[in-house]
Amino acid sequence: MKHLNILSILSCLLLFSFACEVSKMENSNEEREHAYELKTELISIRIAPDTGGRIASFSYQGKEILSQIRDEDNFLWGSTIWPAPQSAWNWPPPKVLDQGQYTLVSKSKKSLVFDSPKDAYRGLQLRKEFSIAGPNAIDIKYTFTNHSDTVTSAGIWEISRIPYEGISTWKTGTIKAHEYSGLTQGDSLSHFQFSDHEEPGKIFIESNGGWVEYRYNGLLFTKEFDIIAAEKVAPEQAPIEIYFDPPRGFAEIEQHAAYIAIAPGESSSFKVRWTLEASE
Repeated sequence: MKHLNILSILSCLLLFSFACEVSKMENSNEEREHAYELKTELISIRIAPDTGGRIASFSYQGKEILSQIRDEDNFLWGSTIWPAPQSAWNWPPPKVLDQGQYTLVSKSKKSLVFDSPKDAYRGLQLRKEFSIAGPNAIDIKYTFTNHSDTVTSAGIWEISRIPYEGISTWKTGTIKAHEYSGLTQGDSLSHFQFSDHEEPGKIFIESNGGWVEYRYNGLLFTKEFDIIAAEKVAPEQAPIEIYFDPPRGFAEIEQHAAYIAIAPGESSSFKVRWTLEASE
């Protein structure tokens, strides 16, 4: 890991009230890819360019919030992007987009930018931009750009895998599937406790809150994003989705951008703010 010298640290403290650092890291676990890191005094986010540019880790003072469980295909961990709807590609997700080699476009002490190959999915290239937004906040911008000569319809879909424990909260809205124990809906807030289930399941949520939270192990992880009406997302999807897989020990917090027809040479973007803080 590259360390900042004393002058760099002093300059960083003068520029803003928290320390920040970007580096290329080698992980001690042999299964873990090298990653680039953005860091403040409180949080760290690591991006693995060799595995779909996915968010490999998001931690608060060394405590991890994303699932680190590795399956045999090195697939079901961290946070990734898929094109919506799933019905357009069924399963598995487009490999180049989800697990391919991403290129580091630029880096600084406060930001990182990565590009997928130009034809990661139906002529679309995905750019991922990460920037420090505060002592415990990261701004993320995802952009699909159409490099083909035909119109391609897709929505940007963020999938963040978490341990199958804790509780998720969002602003109450319409829920398509609500037969699950652990799900409670109040007048203003709804909650889902990740417990008491043996089989995988999924909750489709039409909420106009523009946020979803996950509380676990003394941490509060919040995603904030533009409010997308249910009719604007891809067919058979919802603005917020929660998937859980007890047998494999993880769950997913997912949210969708609008489903857009992207003309040749045009782009579509989706902005998300991640925050992580201590919680009782």
